[in-house]
Amino acid sequence: MNEIDLQLLEKEEAERLISNGQAVRLNSRNKSPTLIGDSCLVKVNVSIGVSDNKKIDIELEKVSTLTSLKRESPDIIMDLTITDDYSVVDCLLESFNGPIGTLPHYRVPSKFTPKEYDRALLKHSELLASKGVSFFTIHPTANLDLARIASSTRKTPITSRGGGILLKHTLLHNCSNPFERILPEFVEMCKSYGVAISVGSSFRPSSNNDALDDVHLKEIALQTQYIQKIKSLGGTVFFECLGHADLNQLDTYSQIIKDVGVPMMALGPITTDMAAGFDHITNAIGASYLAHKGGCHVINSVTREEHTGKVPNIDSIVEGLKTAKIVAHSVNIAKFPIYKSIFEKNIYDQRAEKQSCVVDSGLFDEVQRERVGKGCSRCGAQCPLILTQKIKNHV
Repeated sequence: MNEIDLQLLEKEEAERLISNGQAVRLNSRNKSPTLIGDSCLVKVNVSIGVSDNKKIDIELEKVSTLTSLKRESPDIIMDLTITDDYSVVDCLLESFNGPIGTLPHYRVPSKFTPKEYDRALLKHSELLASKGVSFFTIHPTANLDLARIASSTRKTPITSRGGGILLKHTLLHNCSNPFERILPEFVEMCKSYGVAISVGSSFRPSSNNDALDDVHLKEIALQTQYIQKIKSLGGTVFFECLGHADLNQLDTYSQIIKDVGVPMMALGPITTDMAAGFDHITNAIGASYLAHKGGCHVINSVTREEHTGKVPNIDSIVEGLKTAKIVAHSVNIAKFPIYKSIFEKNIYDQRAEKQSCVVDSGLFDEVQRERVGKGCSRCGAQCPLILTQKIKNHV
């Protein structure tokens, strides 16, 4: 487990939380497991992946950049590739030191008959598990019943790509969700490889107008049922939730999420629909509030391209990642005094010693700082920190 998590949490307490489902151990091929959940540091996930094999080289470059990062490195990376190529996940498994998640149904054609689909889904899942992925996100709640409610009450019924892929299959064949059909076999396979399962959200609100509406609450209830089923089968499980929501709805969300009783990976929440091009900021606002309230345990990095229709480049991905890391750090120092003492006290001490707000430490090593003595160029000789010693001598 993360060394700092071990300082925050006695091993026996960690095992207790894991055994009752309040925390989840995400295994990793290249390092010790990562712990998510109650009493653990809030973690950050970043997602990459391709929808066109011609662009694989671009995503592999992103893998190279992300896995070379040091202090701003993500805790978790997900591969959202929707082609039959395994290059991105293979590269991640080779070079990333943390947990790696993916979605096996992204690789199965919707046109397959239910029997063909089930066989292909289990085949891709086991292949990915054998390679060493840490967890699968599944979308078992993408069913026709919820789709009918959503289409009759929302202008935009569904916004989840993973849920949409499965719903397309169910509509085409007028059948049940594939994960409903194969769940016991799927859970058993995951158990044999030490792979955790994240129960995804298909009908999360695509705008603030739909937050906490009927279909959203019904889906969370159904997610909870699947979570309990997976737990009863002996699987390791957490879930994802949210989407868009107003700030004044997040207290309600937080309590709903806590009642589910397993760790949650937050998608957003995006706190306003009016900030296209700045969704890394709206995501930070919503995620910081929800995480501080104990309503989420993994923050998803969001780029400014979230609602611009553009594919984010590596600079934008790193920008979104750094923004999410600031959120996680801010929540963690508020939740854990020992974490604050490890990281923040050094800044405090340096500013006092140097009589300047410009110090060398920080979350991101490459930030350029002015190299001066006392004070800085903004305040010059009027810098109040320069008065520190004079005040002390006078007193």
